[in-house]
Amino acid sequence: MAANSTLLSWLGYDRAEIVGKRRFSELMTVAGRIFYETHFAPLLRMQGFVHEIALDLVRKDASSLSVFVSANERRTSDGRSEAIRIAVFQAVDRRKYERELLLGRRMAEQAMRAKSEFLAVFAHEVRNSVAAVGMAAELLQHSGLQPDADRYLGMLRRGLDKALALLQSMLDFSKVEAGKVTLERRRFDLRDLLLGTAQTLEPVALRKQLTLNVEIDPNAPTHLVGDPIKLGQVLTNLAGNAVKFTERGGVTLAVELISRAPHGVVLKFRVTDTGIGISPDRITRIFDEYSQAGPEIAERYGGTGLGLAISRRIIELHGSTICVESAAEQGSTFHFDVTLPVAEPATGDDDSP
Repeated sequence: MAANSTLLSWLGYDRAEIVGKRRFSELMTVAGRIFYETHFAPLLRMQGFVHEIALDLVRKDASSLSVFVSANERRTSDGRSEAIRIAVFQAVDRRKYERELLLGRRMAEQAMRAKSEFLAVFAHEVRNSVAAVGMAAELLQHSGLQPDADRYLGMLRRGLDKALALLQSMLDFSKVEAGKVTLERRRFDLRDLLLGTAQTLEPVALRKQLTLNVEIDPNAPTHLVGDPIKLGQVLTNLAGNAVKFTERGGVTLAVELISRAPHGVVLKFRVTDTGIGISPDRITRIFDEYSQAGPEIAERYGGTGLGLAISRRIIELHGSTICVESAAEQGSTFHFDVTLPVAEPATGDDDSP
């Protein structure tokens, strides 16, 4: 048997006392030798390796040393054992390392929770203050001011609206990051969901002279069971981005029936635009928190970079993922599939495709 200086120092032996004079099994306790002969060695012969078996070795001073042992057998071309390489790890060091890792993980989780709670409290308090200022600005705007004052108040209102949107995104993201977002199950109308989403974006689309289309597969059931609030949030984020990043042409919000199953239907939601598009090297980053397709995007269009990150997390709660197909200056298509139960017919419903 040959041994390196580390193992010798652990056991308290000189090299001359070990090398060529002892077998590795002779360094084990009686119980360890029995386990080695009945389990360890046969397993090593059978498969050629053994990974991390807990054993106790005996030091020169007769004290025991808890270790993890891994072994690999090198064989000749005809299958005969040529050499066995054994790696020994101190169990005390390993367990200490594992405890440190576990402690580090817990501290990181606590820090993450503290950050999420801070963001939530901060955003909530600031949002209330901003909303109060916005209400005061709106009241002043309707109190018969001079034209210049009215224009300045309009600028103030637009700035407050942007600040409120930022704070709401921070609140939403902090909830998602803290794992406090769950999916509700309620009956909802698929057509109302898509048409309602389009109606909220219609004023901006009209101002930019964009077409805003809604395409609903006639075979898709009207009434489903799911979380229309969070689905609507995702569709609003995707369609809102599409309108924001499109200067000419239009935006299409569509849903298609993919398949029917006993547990429900698989629907594909799709948002397509003719906007600025996304270059291939930036597509992988757009779903990251506080990230946009490029620094010039934030400067030109504004935004927090949280909308897509929040949408991705919500769709992951549905057991799916958001996909994107895009090219620079050629528009973009965002789509995702979700499986939803069909709602039981109620009086006055017409769910026939």
